[in-house]
Amino acid sequence: MSFEAKMHLTVELARSLKQLRQRSFSMLGNIYYADVWNQVDYMPSLGLDAGIDGTFVVGRMVSTRFFRDKRLLLRPDRGPFTTASELATSETTLLARRIRQLSPPSPATGYYCEADEMLAADGAEVLETVDRLVEVMPRVYPATDDSEDTKVLLVGVVDWESVSVVPAWETEAGVPHFLQGIPVQEPLPVGSLPPEEEEAMVEIRKDWDLVLLRRKYTEIVGPMYSPTLGADARIDLKRGLFRSLNNFEDRWASARYWLKQQFGTSAWDLSRSNQRG
Repeated sequence: MSFEAKMHLTVELARSLKQLRQRSFSMLGNIYYADVWNQVDYMPSLGLDAGIDGTFVVGRMVSTRFFRDKRLLLRPDRGPFTTASELATSETTLLARRIRQLSPPSPATGYYCEADEMLAADGAEVLETVDRLVEVMPRVYPATDDSEDTKVLLVGVVDWESVSVVPAWETEAGVPHFLQGIPVQEPLPVGSLPPEEEEAMVEIRKDWDLVLLRRKYTEIVGPMYSPTLGADARIDLKRGLFRSLNNFEDRWASARYWLKQQFGTSAWDLSRSNQRG
């Protein structure tokens, strides 16, 4: 596909997504047709939440964060949630329950997961780390938190049968996957070069194409949110917790590193103090 065709596609997509992003929601969950509102835990007291003439409502969330591996068997609270804090609390509680119910490391059991075997092998350290995540959650989402950085938006459409409404910051910069790329340090190549130099510039030109496409996309769509003073640090903290929860089974040691990096040893000392008390 030529660069011009890619730019045309990017512009059309950006214009469509800009319209979607202009629709904010009062709840976090999944979008359902309104005629099934009483089957999806929708809360009528909050009013019809989406769609033209109340065609849609927001009900309980359908997401791998609640269905992945053994989570499906634990009947988690899937909302809908009125705040990002409620969603994070549900995810953190679910992870703690899941880690405390690791399946015996034997394929002969009724439920077997290779991740369980690896987590069980690390034993106490894994349990200690998940306990720290539970303890720091209120510090990541304090009661006095600014509502601006938890604004709820429809951030994308994956499949009309399963559209989730999530906090805007969960999507990082909100750039579609096909536009994502690495930051380019080299200057933008201009004009044609001798064949021996052009060969070395092929990948750099591809990276720069993505840079230019991302710039156009962002120019049209605009920022995901307008954070207040100090909100960037709070959002980074929320993203760190989000990644730690979602990647815990595969990268629990990364979650432990993040905890120590953000909270020092205080989170660990607090837990040990509570255990002694």
